[in-house]
Amino acid sequence: MKTLPFVLVCLGATVAIAQTSRPVAEPKWGERVRHCQSRVIIPDAPAGKPNLEFTVQLRNVGPDKIPVTNLRVWFLLAQGKDKVFYTALAKTPADLPAAIDSGDQLQFKTDLSLLDTFAYDPAIKIQDGIPTPGPDQQPKKLGAVKDTLPVGRVRVRAFVVYDTQDGNKRFVETVPSATAELGAPPAADDFATLSEAERKAVLEDLVRLFQGDAVAGKAAHDKAVKIGAPAVKTLVELLEKEDATSEHGRMWLVASLLSIRDDRAVDALIAEVKKGGGSAHVIAYHGPRMNNDELNTVIREAAATGKDPRFTAWAARGLGLAGGKIDDAWIDPLLKQTDPLGRSEAATILAGASSAKATAAFIKLCDDPDASVRTAAANAAAQKNRKESAVIKALIASLKRDDAKAQKAAMGALQKLTGEKHSTPKDWLAYGEKLK
Repeated sequence: MKTLPFVLVCLGATVAIAQTSRPVAEPKWGERVRHCQSRVIIPDAPAGKPNLEFTVQLRNVGPDKIPVTNLRVWFLLAQGKDKVFYTALAKTPADLPAAIDSGDQLQFKTDLSLLDTFAYDPAIKIQDGIPTPGPDQQPKKLGAVKDTLPVGRVRVRAFVVYDTQDGNKRFVETVPSATAELGAPPAADDFATLSEAERKAVLEDLVRLFQGDAVAGKAAHDKAVKIGAPAVKTLVELLEKEDATSEHGRMWLVASLLSIRDDRAVDALIAEVKKGGGSAHVIAYHGPRMNNDELNTVIREAAATGKDPRFTAWAARGLGLAGGKIDDAWIDPLLKQTDPLGRSEAATILAGASSAKATAAFIKLCDDPDASVRTAAANAAAQKNRKESAVIKALIASLKRDDAKAQKAAMGALQKLTGEKHSTPKDWLAYGEKLK
């Protein structure tokens, strides 16, 4: 008796990518069990309308005829690690052969549409090849396949179960198919070569992905960037619709437009900044990469209001890393970031600023409690040639903290900035005493 993890590991995780009309590759046969292999063939279908009438094949690759009676089949379907479910037994024809000759195969079609589905539970046992809950187990019934099938690429595996015998020994055999993919799409980087109908299908799939969760949104972003400029009109139209995507999908949507860097998106991005929220934060940070003066002006104006300190901090990081001027009013939100990466970027930005407030903030970051921030500040001090005595003293003070990497960065910066050649924190601290 086995448990469901035995079958789950064969599916693995996959990023959600939407269904399209492009034909799938020739399906592979599954692993050999005794002398049999199985596979599932998923038919082509219009985008977003999967055909759930699958063909199941079982072939004999051994030298002798194999008895095959009481054949049944069930399916395991998965999208990522969190959307995993199995089906009830599928309907099989009554007139299937009772044996398969060497080199021959049997096949049949079965429609999954109305099959009941159940949530994956690792505690459920596999008994005689079939998921069999115990008396105290009540697997969660999810509904029919057609109603529970998630949008996007879904991995499918068939488990063909039959009674057979070897000599006088009778037993149940389970032959899993190779993993097949329901709705594998055309490659986005082949977009220019697709037909008009295929392009339309790909863009429709892209919209559906942005309406999904964070994993789907990331996949949509990657796909949109590969498509590039031809996707901008569709993406802008989607962004202009209220509540047309999930929150995470919207953030990945604006990230896609910013990555493509097409000025046709500027008006929609500006409107998003004015609405505020998570997607506005994405624009604050990544927007300057578009090098669009109108968008940068709006980001600066929104940051200057101080109404959303997080937006101000993201804007300071984005504009600063892009070489823009940082207003003194933005410095406090930069320093108050709880994320060490944010403060590390702040150190890089402030090292290049010249105001008294920026210098004081940079000195504070040189002796930040987080080692990664101290490392970034030391590297920035060396790069920007910050030789002020206050900076030197802050770098020396940071050597009192234990972290070999941060200490190495500080000592390297100190050697460059002072010309001194001390090689240990103790020696540098002694040198610092002389500066008092």
